[in-house]
Amino acid sequence: MVNIHLQLAIGGFKFRKADTQMDYTIRSCDYEDMPHVVSMLNRSGSKSVDLEVFRRQIAHDDQAGPTTYYVVVDGTESVVGFGRCFPDQLASKSGYFNLRITSSTHERHRGIGTLLYRQLDAWLTQNHAIHVNTNIRDNDDASLSFATNRGFQVAHHAFESRLDLSAWQPESFSATLEQVNRRGVRLANLRELGGTTDENMQNFYVLEMKLLEDEPVSSGGTLPEFGVWKQEILEQRGLFEPEGMWFALHDEVWVASASLYGRPDNTVYNGGTVVDRAYRGQSIAFALKIASLRWAKSAGFTYAVTNNEATNTSIIALNQRLGYQPSPGFYMLEKWL
Repeated sequence: MVNIHLQLAIGGFKFRKADTQMDYTIRSCDYEDMPHVVSMLNRSGSKSVDLEVFRRQIAHDDQAGPTTYYVVVDGTESVVGFGRCFPDQLASKSGYFNLRITSSTHERHRGIGTLLYRQLDAWLTQNHAIHVNTNIRDNDDASLSFATNRGFQVAHHAFESRLDLSAWQPESFSATLEQVNRRGVRLANLRELGGTTDENMQNFYVLEMKLLEDEPVSSGGTLPEFGVWKQEILEQRGLFEPEGMWFALHDEVWVASASLYGRPDNTVYNGGTVVDRAYRGQSIAFALKIASLRWAKSAGFTYAVTNNEATNTSIIALNQRLGYQPSPGFYMLEKWL
């Protein structure tokens, strides 16, 4: 059994692993820590994290409600762990939070995650949390065991797929675009429709609400009111581009949408695809995805990435037709307090 000795230290708690004689200190994360946190996240994760995007996300979370951030540093003051709690903004009431813990790849199984979790769990209790979400890669058995041993249960399983846009040939899908056009359905991006006017964004908002009805989150979430939602779309979802927001219109009624959000690693992320129930089964979703991916390829993005619920077999099959290749997905876990 490994003995962990706890003692008070300036700026936080310090503990020493008896078998390695390595000192770790946990303390609140400050602004100067962020470059080191991002560097650690990029070394430890499968996705690239941009410092400025990370800072904007932290600032956005701070405005949404109670938040807390901690780092664990080793004896050389190198960041080897990071944990945070922030409001679940899809929840319909207070007391719902997200929890994230990451430790350096080379420092795992040394008690860092446990130290961070204890600190965050105490903070959640102090802030009257009633529900907590966390995400874990579905090929990370150690992290899944860590979470389930602390009372978390799997609520959703989503698959991630990637499309190599440099090799993708949009011309091979031209027949689908022509078929949808012959039915009187017009495809256009937000720029072509006049940009981010209130009227356009209201139409977008209505479609997003329909998407949430089809893919509800475990916390019984809902969209924020229109003004807040619009600000989040324009400012907080990475590299928002009106050209990446695609819509289908029939008799000038907005009946479907497919969204792509640019990311700093030169990939685009599928934000969601929704078709009004009255227009399903007409290849509109497929056509929208083709049109949006054609734009992404022309804009110089190298990959498109999407996450889909394991139960959403129709959209998974559609993405496979487009050429997406599966990669490890993730579990969304929840815990009621």
